[in-house]
Amino acid sequence: MGSDPAYDFMVSGNLLFFTTGKGVAGGKLWRSDGTSSGTYPLKGFRQGYSGPILHDLTPAANGIYFRANDGQHGAELWFSDGSVAGTRLVADLGPGADSSSPSFLEVAGERLFFSSYFALPAGSLWQTNGTSEGTRPLMKPQKLNGSSISLEWYERTAAGSGKKVFFRANDGRHGEELWVTNGTRVGTKMIRDIMSGEENSDPVTVTPFGKGVLFRARNKDHGWDVWFSDGSRKGTRPLTSNGGSEGLTDPFAVVGKTAYFEFDEAGEDGLLWQTDGSPEGTFPVTVADGLMLSPYHRSPMAQVGETLYLGADDGIHGAELWALIQGTPRLVKDLRPGASGSSLSLFTAVGRRLAFFVGSRSSRGSELWTSDGTEAGTVKVAEGFSEVSASTGLGDIHLFLADDKQHGNEWWRSDGTPEGTFILKDIAEGSGQRSLEYTSAMYAVGDDAMYFVADDGAAYGEELWKTDGTPEGTTIVADLKAGFGSSSPAELLFFNRRLFFAADDGVNGRNIWSTTGTAESCFMHAARNGTDADPLMITPLGDRLFFFARSVGKGIEPHALRPSPENAR
Repeated sequence: MGSDPAYDFMVSGNLLFFTTGKGVAGGKLWRSDGTSSGTYPLKGFRQGYSGPILHDLTPAANGIYFRANDGQHGAELWFSDGSVAGTRLVADLGPGADSSSPSFLEVAGERLFFSSYFALPAGSLWQTNGTSEGTRPLMKPQKLNGSSISLEWYERTAAGSGKKVFFRANDGRHGEELWVTNGTRVGTKMIRDIMSGEENSDPVTVTPFGKGVLFRARNKDHGWDVWFSDGSRKGTRPLTSNGGSEGLTDPFAVVGKTAYFEFDEAGEDGLLWQTDGSPEGTFPVTVADGLMLSPYHRSPMAQVGETLYLGADDGIHGAELWALIQGTPRLVKDLRPGASGSSLSLFTAVGRRLAFFVGSRSSRGSELWTSDGTEAGTVKVAEGFSEVSASTGLGDIHLFLADDKQHGNEWWRSDGTPEGTFILKDIAEGSGQRSLEYTSAMYAVGDDAMYFVADDGAAYGEELWKTDGTPEGTTIVADLKAGFGSSSPAELLFFNRRLFFAADDGVNGRNIWSTTGTAESCFMHAARNGTDADPLMITPLGDRLFFFARSVGKGIEPHALRPSPENAR
């Protein structure tokens, strides 16, 4: 393959498609089934100004769609089923060397929807079944300023009404509104001109719900309101009225047949509302004495079983922990008596409990609380944290990364009791030593252990560690780069009951390793004899792992790894 770097890749079915391209040779589309004989180029394409004109790989039922320029037809829509013969131009919408530049590719069922500004009629929405005869325009949404149209897709299967795709578009006369298509011209339409005329209603937070979607949109008379649509004009109706002038983008929380959301009524603070999708079933969540709840913006909602927890203010207690059980709100506990309320964060479901943190108004730092949904079962279990940067569950154990102002940033555990809440291990001893480096890719939770990357600042460097939620079970897995050097594990991924990761042992360069959690089980796959392989984009593909890595004398190449007893002891 040479030294061409990979630009894009996509799994479809049992095949992985990827692109390469460098220099005047242009770009190529490749396929792989994870074997050497099943990995080969499908077609070469023309080189563009900043890379190959080969983009938007989109998986379909039996292959992929993509946009490419073969040097003869311009940038057009192509399809590949993973064979050379089955890699073909779908339709030449910009005749000859002209480009139709299809974009916003979206598969729904057996059809692909896309937009094209340059194909005639200009600015059209198109659909295709993968054949030239089955490729046709559905509408002509065109912005007034002449720029390419902007589509946002929202797919939804409505019971009894087939496959519908909701999207936002501008036809040049009505502004940006919510549209729907079922793949026919008559079934492709603006659902309703919510902001009448050329102004935009700007539909946002479109969320599948029941037999349609919930969304927020603005109009001239009522500001930003919440709407429901089943895809028909008659079935598209506002659920609220007199919305505020600022649009909220907080998501809807769907629990069973009820959705909860924040609604900012004009002149009022945002309140917590609920809806069943009908105007009469949409109203503020009301507590005792007719008080209403105002969601606490920085407190995420979390669902534990059938209970939805959130931070909210009823106007008396300040922002506190509330629970919604079958639509009935209940103040779980007044953690900070008085109207000033509590600062809530990092809601985490742990078994059948909720773990969360409360900011302290004193020098004691943040507090860890746990709740089973009752006042008596909502208790403070620890305090004194200056920073909490990660929170997750391991079975019934709560694991969190925090700085208690004594030990620096370290992993802690809690079983929901004060005596069962403690630091797992002071890996970088003392608050003045190096803290754990944390990113979302630096830990992975398995069935019985969490693996993470840590640097003790003394003996090991940055290596792979694990914990089962006990101090004695919190250990370094292996010192792959012996001594103070760092093997710098990354791309942690569970596959076939093993943890796979990329690391550098200081001898063979950076390669793929795997382990079951012991030093003896650590195994380096496909060593490069001192040359840094630098594996990237590790991706499961059937019974194999697919990845890109440097090959001696060849540059970046695709590789596949099939774990077996011989290469994963």
